[in-house]
Amino acid sequence: MANLIKYLNKIPSGRLRHLVGQDICDAIVNYNIYINNLTINYAEILQNKYGKNILFERVIFREIVIYLDDKLINKIAELSGVDGKNTEEKRETISDKNYGYKKYEFSEIFITVLDLDKDYFLPALNEIVDDFKQVLEPNYHLHDYQKNLKDLAIQNLLNPNYTNRMLIHMPTGAGKTKTAMEMASDYLRCKSVLGGFDNSGFVLWLAHSKELNDQALETFVNTWRLRGDYKIDVFKIYGDTEYPKEILESERAFVFVGFQKFNAMINSNNSLQRKIKNRILEKVKLVIVDEAHKSLASTYEDAINLLTQTSSGTQLVGLTATPGRSSDQEDIDNNHLAYFFNSTKIGLVDDFGIPIENPISFLQERGVLAKIEREELMTNVQLKLTEKQIKDLRLFGDDKLKSILGDLSKNPGRNKLIIDKVDLAFQNGESILIFACNVEHCIILQTLLKSIGIESGTILSTTAKFDREDSIKKFKNNKLKVLINYGVLTTGFDAPNLNTLIIARPTASIVLYSQMVGRALRGVKNGGHEINKLIDLRDNFDLGDESDMFGFYDEIWNN
Repeated sequence: MANLIKYLNKIPSGRLRHLVGQDICDAIVNYNIYINNLTINYAEILQNKYGKNILFERVIFREIVIYLDDKLINKIAELSGVDGKNTEEKRETISDKNYGYKKYEFSEIFITVLDLDKDYFLPALNEIVDDFKQVLEPNYHLHDYQKNLKDLAIQNLLNPNYTNRMLIHMPTGAGKTKTAMEMASDYLRCKSVLGGFDNSGFVLWLAHSKELNDQALETFVNTWRLRGDYKIDVFKIYGDTEYPKEILESERAFVFVGFQKFNAMINSNNSLQRKIKNRILEKVKLVIVDEAHKSLASTYEDAINLLTQTSSGTQLVGLTATPGRSSDQEDIDNNHLAYFFNSTKIGLVDDFGIPIENPISFLQERGVLAKIEREELMTNVQLKLTEKQIKDLRLFGDDKLKSILGDLSKNPGRNKLIIDKVDLAFQNGESILIFACNVEHCIILQTLLKSIGIESGTILSTTAKFDREDSIKKFKNNKLKVLINYGVLTTGFDAPNLNTLIIARPTASIVLYSQMVGRALRGVKNGGHEINKLIDLRDNFDLGDESDMFGFYDEIWNN
């Protein structure tokens, strides 16, 4: 079986560097000050950057065709029915074709002639079997702090004189989803009794990603099979699922909805989608919003208000580990979020209903959350910011950091510090998660780690689904010890084996920073560790420890 790299190596080095990206190339070349005679194979870096998707990249496919041997061009042309007066005409026609599943026969011929691994570069599109059932037959142990909070939430939901909006504030790793599903199950059972045995109506779960909805759906299925006392319909309206027409006949259901799909449905002229939207608005009784600090994004806020204000009596519960929008306590958005949830925030309470003063320390002492061994890594990189730039960062967050992150990603001295720390942790057998500065930084770090014999996986927003799932599975199974990501694994990612977290990017967002730290908080009682290591590059803004971050917005909600 041939290796694609041998064909990539036929492309002139200048073109290869252009395809890899100038920033990545410069950063790796500059690293020569630490490794004499560093071998750089741009073809290999290019394949690592795109993985299984490389031939689907139009520009790369065309470059490969341009530099293929005449014999291979003529063979591809013969088998795919491409005509031409000479080899170059055939080459031009082939290079203009699209490689992919829409041109599957041609793509299969191309792979075969080049003797490449079809299972890798053109995997079969197996039919996805959706085996979840819409009707569940009732067939897991709550921590005491989860039960106390759940009971308090239920008291509020079932009290007609209490506010119809509230926010549940729990640390990352404390089991927000599980607690929420126990609350929802109690709500569904109690509502039928208190409402004169009328258990009709919908509970709607809103989340911004497929991963969060998948996790929530699985948790509800497990909870209702144990706690449920009647049949209930379950519907998925997120990701690439079809709009379920069965919902039009349903009287009682738990509906899992993605914000993006719901907003598309709101603005759609499609008859089925309009009917489903109207049915939801008619039947919804309780709306639960995951990652509720995002609620003030305009499209999210509009969707929530439509769901809760169309029908009287609809209640709203938000879930979050960070009940604010920015690290500026005077930011109007923070006060707006509190106002949006009627300034009602409930958190961990003891058996007498008294709020626990320091939830993070409380859960760490009980082994639910891991203790954090923090190491600040001084980079000696001077971030020259004016007072106005600092104020903008506080107000507008990391949108103002793009150029700074780009410069940091290419700094060889800073990268050397990261590589040395990863190498040390790797030699100690630790599982390491890295939050990089940007996409290019992920590739740079992966390449530099490989130069010292350490394999790593990269998770980017553009990473193919099968590549992403494969890398995460290997990481969780300890077959891959280093995982590098940018902007993907802050939520919806849980790896109990993780014991070293490296935050290799600065951020002015307390929300983002606390989400990153949260990846290392899984304790022994949740399958994790007693102590996890956090390596924080010192050009980060000082946002405090995990307890400081958790209580950062309390003053706003207590006003």
